[in-house]
Amino acid sequence: MEARPRTATSSRGSWLVVGHGSVGSFLAARLVAGGVNVSVFDPDPRVAIVHGARIGHPRDGRFDYVVSCVSPGAAGEVAALVAGSVDPAGIFFDWNTIAPAVKQRIRGDVGAAMIDVALLDSLDAAVERPSLAISGDRADEAAERLEGHGFRVAVAGEVVGQAATLKYLRSIFMKGLEAVVLEYASLASEVDGEPIVRASLRSNLGDTFVRFMDLLLATNRIHAGRRSRELADALAVFGDGIKPRVSLAAVEVLRDAAEAWTGDAAPPVDADSGALANHLHGVLWREPAST
Repeated sequence: MEARPRTATSSRGSWLVVGHGSVGSFLAARLVAGGVNVSVFDPDPRVAIVHGARIGHPRDGRFDYVVSCVSPGAAGEVAALVAGSVDPAGIFFDWNTIAPAVKQRIRGDVGAAMIDVALLDSLDAAVERPSLAISGDRADEAAERLEGHGFRVAVAGEVVGQAATLKYLRSIFMKGLEAVVLEYASLASEVDGEPIVRASLRSNLGDTFVRFMDLLLATNRIHAGRRSRELADALAVFGDGIKPRVSLAAVEVLRDAAEAWTGDAAPPVDADSGALANHLHGVLWREPAST
């Protein structure tokens, strides 16, 4: 599905960003750079708030646009939290990776138009115009607002949950690819001459892909737990008697990696790819315990 060309319109107005992790901090910075009045609510921000004004509670203001980008477990609480804070003529953007059915339940609690947002790019890479799929009430208007802030937007439909389904479909591919990369990198860390294979991969798949492999390894150090849960959730949505074998195995690989990063011997977040791969090698390929 290709984004339909639009003429960007003014996207000014008051914005509230709820949640200040990787997505919330990126969005707040982009909105502020566009000259927008931005408030941020997060009692315990994972990323330091340097863009926008931190507020103590959503009831401290009235906003034209509210964006929820919290952990999946907290997504259902945001609508009630911002009740009375989002203008009835405004838009509530649910930017969380959660099941379509959960998005539908949230829509019932929102006192304004709701847009289901699916981020289709990694913000860990330098992406000038991150790709989004959106669906829901006033989707075309919402697309203009988001494109006015440098996003590439494709409208998936008018039903909340359609964009979430596409996000999960993407996860089936991307998280499976990540599991393959983790297994390859951990095995390659013990093999002399790996650069020869890497040169072959670069020749066949391109330099961008090879660099993306390193990015997946580095960001897995931070996001492995979340990504394994996201893939498991995606499989539950598409499951209904279907058991994609590669994706099921990928869930286990990502879970094992998440466990690996919690150990005392785990390399720091900013370690190089070699150190990360070496650590994974002993975890992903350990001998099963004897009984």
